[in-house]
Amino acid sequence: MTRQRTPEDARFWLREADERLTHAGRYVADENPKILCEQAAYAAEFAIKGVIVARGVNFRFTHDIRALLEEAREAGERIPPELERAKQLTAYGGAGRYEFDGDPDAARVSKNDYDDALDAATATVRWAHERVERLLRKRDRPTGGAEG
Repeated sequence: MTRQRTPEDARFWLREADERLTHAGRYVADENPKILCEQAAYAAEFAIKGVIVARGVNFRFTHDIRALLEEAREAGERIPPELERAKQLTAYGGAGRYEFDGDPDAARVSKNDYDDALDAATATVRWAHERVERLLRKRDRPTGGAEG
């Protein structure tokens, strides 16, 4: 049985997202940034999970960014178009990392790919912070309201 989530749980997921985004931003020239892209994927994943929790919904256990965005949409979120780019991050995180097995060349990530991944994750984390804080303020208001 899954326990009821609390506002602090949403903030936990945002702290995790921030930490992963910080790690993702530590680019070193001449190193394959694949692992940094993985951290970017986790940052986006955790950020979206924070929004879902702030909506009062328990998320499915998945690393699939597309599925998590859809779950957030089903919970009542309007997903901004710029977050569509985050779907590409699934290839770097969770089960997506196994796509690289047996093909070392496929595991090579370009600087442009890294920049795109970091931008997508940054936009997702920024959006999640805004949404979680707004949702939690709404939840804490005694009279509610129509804010969504």
